[in-house]
Amino acid sequence: MLNLRLSELPATIMGIYGPNQDILPSRMRFLAPDAAASYLRLERSSHRLRVSDMWRSAESSLRAGQEKRGVKPPGRSGHNFGFSIDVDVRWLLREYRMSKAELDAEMARAGWYCHRKDHEIDSECWHYNYFGADPGRYLEAAKPYGSTAAGLELLVQDRYGQMFTLTPIEIQTALRDMRLYAGEIDGDLGALSRQALKAFQRAWHLSETGLAGTDTQRLLAFIGNTRELVPPA
Repeated sequence: MLNLRLSELPATIMGIYGPNQDILPSRMRFLAPDAAASYLRLERSSHRLRVSDMWRSAESSLRAGQEKRGVKPPGRSGHNFGFSIDVDVRWLLREYRMSKAELDAEMARAGWYCHRKDHEIDSECWHYNYFGADPGRYLEAAKPYGSTAAGLELLVQDRYGQMFTLTPIEIQTALRDMRLYAGEIDGDLGALSRQALKAFQRAWHLSETGLAGTDTQRLLAFIGNTRELVPPA
């Protein structure tokens, strides 16, 4: 199953919530350890970030997808793995009197790359993915496209891809832990297991096949993850 490694960020980082619009809720304040270290360095710079979103649980991703367009489903978003942040772009540009291209260049020096590659202030211009100090492999994957989404998926696969493939026993165990399966944990994905898989797929808006395909296994792994909190790398 998936072991999700995250670092918790301090309550002092700036968000857009609360009475003074300067708080990020504690449920969001997690990033991958290397992304967290970079973020904390930015916090100590002259251009502190102000963010609207950071880490998302599966439930948060599902809810966000129901509320607005363009949101990746649970287990498919960089937010789920601590590689992505949404920044308050207009506030940053106004506060620091910089252009979007200047902001993107400053973020890239810290290892963060905008979802959009055209520096336009439009949909998803606020979304940044962390590719680190050696981003070449991920930028190359994104090169043919207008966004960095392909690079992000490659990063997720590099870190966690092997954990998305589950054995039949792991599938049954995950379904049992979600109280969807009450049969034997025997590795036989028979009728009871297929019914449980359909219930899981229905609840999470996947195709109701009753089969444990790659999308279903990935989401089962993500929802059933163990979260390991570690210091920023």
